[in-house]
Amino acid sequence: MSVRLLNDCHRMLMQEVRGANRRPSKLRRSQNWIGGSRPGNAVFVPPPPKQVVELLIALLLNDGILSEIGARKRDRIYRYKRYLSLLE
Repeated sequence: MSVRLLNDCHRMLMQEVRGANRRPSKLRRSQNWIGGSRPGNAVFVPPPPKQVVELLIALLLNDGILSEIGARKRDRIYRYKRYLSLLE
């Protein structure tokens, strides 16, 4: 399991549905929310975009998926996270 695999799954799920042209398989760059006219009165507000990669990695680590991989692969994941932060 990896962030890339999650993105690939998202791309496939978004084919031929509403929002298919809105950057499927890419991590979001702007804040979104559900319900309400702004985050302050929304029903649900997900974490800010700058935290998404870190939280996805933490989710994978807490599931034990990444805790069993080698240090080399784990370093590659953290380099990818740094690379994504430079794109912001």
